[in-house]
Amino acid sequence: MKVRVSRRATRELERAVKWWRETYDVPPPLLKELREVIAVLRALPEHGVPIRTVRGRVVRRVLLRESQYHVYYRVAEGEAVEIMSVWSTARGRTPKLGQG
Repeated sequence: MKVRVSRRATRELERAVKWWRETYDVPPPLLKELREVIAVLRALPEHGVPIRTVRGRVVRRVLLRESQYHVYYRVAEGEAVEIMSVWSTARGRTPKLGQG
């Protein structure tokens, strides 16, 4: 199954990687973990925990344990997985996903 990363998730990921590199001066584990979860989602798109429904589709979440980010995604009618958001657990809330 294909995995697509939304523009929003791409921007969030870029900001997170930039912050991580500036703060810790080492490569972020986030990128490695994201590659691993994408491989899992290609094979098992229903892997994540269902958390809500947006526009009639179930949004799921997977925790990237080392970096402590959640990947929010939905399955587009069996044809692709769309990663909607890459969101730090430190924020203490979930992202607003109503815009798609």
